[in-house]
Amino acid sequence: MIDRRLMIAALLCALLGLAACSGGTEQASLPPQHGAEATLQLDGLELLDGSLLDTAASRGISVEWSEDGGRPLAMIHAEDVRNLRALYFSLEHRAGLQATVIEAGDWAAGNSLELALTPASGHSEAGIVLLDPDNTPGFSGSGLLATVHFDNAAGPDRGSSQAPLSEAARTELSSFSEFFSMYWLYRNPGDYDQNGEVNISDLTPLAVHFGENANGAAFSQGSIQSVVDGDGNGEINISDISPIGANYGNSVTQYDVHVGGTGDYPQTPGELSGIPAIESITLDMASGSPAGQRLSFSFGLQFALPASSGAWVRPVSGTSEGIASNAVGFGNKAPEVVLNLNSPVGVTPFTLQADASLSTDADGDELSYSWLFGDELTIFLSGSLLTFENQGPTFAEDALAGNYFLGLFVRDSRGAVSFLSESIIVTENPGWQLLDTDLDGYHGNFQKFADVDICEAAGRPTIAYSFEVQGGQQCYFTWSNQLFSASNWDVGNIVHAQSNVTGSEVAVAEVNGRAAVATTFMRPSGGEAVYAGQIEPGEPELYNQQVFETPGGGLSGVDLQEINDQAMVIYRNNATGEVRTAFALDDSAQNWIGPVSIGITGAPSSPISLAEIGGAPAFVYWAGPSSNRLRIHRSVMNLQIPVYDNGLTLSVLTSCNVQDGLLILDDGRPAVIFSIPAQAALYIMRAIDPQASGWEAPEQITPAGALPTEYSTAIHAGRPAVAWYDVLEAELYYMRATDAAGTAWAEPELIDDALATGTRPAMAEVRGVPVIAYIDQGRNKLRYGIRVE
Repeated sequence: MIDRRLMIAALLCALLGLAACSGGTEQASLPPQHGAEATLQLDGLELLDGSLLDTAASRGISVEWSEDGGRPLAMIHAEDVRNLRALYFSLEHRAGLQATVIEAGDWAAGNSLELALTPASGHSEAGIVLLDPDNTPGFSGSGLLATVHFDNAAGPDRGSSQAPLSEAARTELSSFSEFFSMYWLYRNPGDYDQNGEVNISDLTPLAVHFGENANGAAFSQGSIQSVVDGDGNGEINISDISPIGANYGNSVTQYDVHVGGTGDYPQTPGELSGIPAIESITLDMASGSPAGQRLSFSFGLQFALPASSGAWVRPVSGTSEGIASNAVGFGNKAPEVVLNLNSPVGVTPFTLQADASLSTDADGDELSYSWLFGDELTIFLSGSLLTFENQGPTFAEDALAGNYFLGLFVRDSRGAVSFLSESIIVTENPGWQLLDTDLDGYHGNFQKFADVDICEAAGRPTIAYSFEVQGGQQCYFTWSNQLFSASNWDVGNIVHAQSNVTGSEVAVAEVNGRAAVATTFMRPSGGEAVYAGQIEPGEPELYNQQVFETPGGGLSGVDLQEINDQAMVIYRNNATGEVRTAFALDDSAQNWIGPVSIGITGAPSSPISLAEIGGAPAFVYWAGPSSNRLRIHRSVMNLQIPVYDNGLTLSVLTSCNVQDGLLILDDGRPAVIFSIPAQAALYIMRAIDPQASGWEAPEQITPAGALPTEYSTAIHAGRPAVAWYDVLEAELYYMRATDAAGTAWAEPELIDDALATGTRPAMAEVRGVPVIAYIDQGRNKLRYGIRVE
């Protein structure tokens, strides 16, 4: 079971390639060949790494010096070489010579790339590589391989390796403030094989991708094509040799991470750092395959940056420092992401449409949007994907049937990034999509589930559940950032635990944008009534708890709602038959009045259903066999205090159950859905007006032959809906009205046909999608599902 925040962190770890998670870089598809000394014939000639030939079978490569019109030239000969596709070599010669041109022999003429240069006095390097060397047959035999022409004028001595200083080498640093992490891409112009140094072997990736183009656009900066397209013109061609020559010898062995004030940031590319690095990220800590994508790096800070501080990275080679990245931090706030979908679920043919144009930045910075879409596991295992190229605030994709991951990175112009994701479900046929949550596996000594409830909180499916452990029962609440997921539930949120408990009930609701739970416990020595709610949305570990009472008798029948912007809890004292209520006086639900008795007596352990009528709480219950009355009590608000009336009898029934049954119809009228166990049927009663001043006669809604026991109600797509457990068939059914008033109903739809007694179904609507949670007692699982329509 994965904490959703940890899941996001793990996802970002995979996507960002955090150093702590990195397994190092992979080798290129054309591995360097070693053991070339066996093929050398004369001093001063040395094969370089990157040469592609069968060194074990080749006899020799030698150099012959000559002149042409007084200008020196070196001719490279082969003696029985095998499968030669690339030849990279260095020549030692007298000072004052400058390599100018290399000509390929007949084996490669017209089908190769060549480069010759003199990076240091008395030392030249040259290379030839066949185009598409992976798929081109190599040369085998003897003959002239290459001719290198020299001028008698020495070029500039490049000296030792230097870290890159050009603007093209400046990397864009991005920061994820929520995870205290930074991310950047490798940039060393001309280092096409990404081995840390610009050298002659960088011709090989150029030959591999030669001729590829971006169809008039630019290559994605995370792609290997973007690395090899050295001049950035969207086409890999002969002009991309120039960056190799221009940056020859530049190297990056590591990136140093610096944290400091504005005065510490290097103002010019060559300015030395005035403060020490807090960490060095070496090249082998990069994420991604150097032959398949641009390498990426990450670093996790141990602290949030103070508003007066910023962070940046710079490439380093030995004692040489390269151009610094942009700086992140300095009080810059991350964007606030708003993501709207046409629907997170759909039936084929389905086009997903996503819109993040309402996202904002508190600093007024310009925003860019980078989208990810596809199979979650594939994305999870991918390498460098976070290129933050601006794809615009909207996204559309035609999707076949399947489960998809939609990710959105919103980056401001100063590098602060926010991340949001959604799960997308597309099916070939409409109906319920079910899964096991596996919440049982998270808890030690777990025995069986006791109760469950579900709601939408902060746009997330949120479940409260209670269960038995050895010697007692516990209540937890959990939610998922994804609408349909088995593993992305945040489960470490305990509300209360108690020993010697014989039963427990839970209710969950959104209170001021936060998840909140109320629960009651029954036990021989006395029950307990408890409330717990998040202090901050999205912070599962931060919640406050309120224990209302611990009377001598058991408590049951709990319900929770946000009414008049206040958390309100109602439950039943089984020993006295009283209905008890408590209500919060502030948004944080830390200051309460109650519990107080409303003075109502009734059946022990009978459910109570709470809802808002006319801006004030109202509740429905069955008073039990002493009066056989189905009752509703309304209230008016005296400032923040509800004042209840004496109640109204809706019907006199010898048996009744009101289980999550008080609804508000689309026209504002309340309605009650209740069961009459003696008649094995569900009924609906509607008020004649939103004030519930009168009520229509009850109407049966379940078909003849059904035997509904436990049930749950909700408003789905503006219409009343009910899920019920048929005790005779051991099956769970769903039925929805065909009109907003619930005067006509569609045929029952089977949800699950393999259940045991005690499903405790609960329904809600999350982002317009019907959802359900219930207990599968036969397999001892808590099941969750959504309806795709």
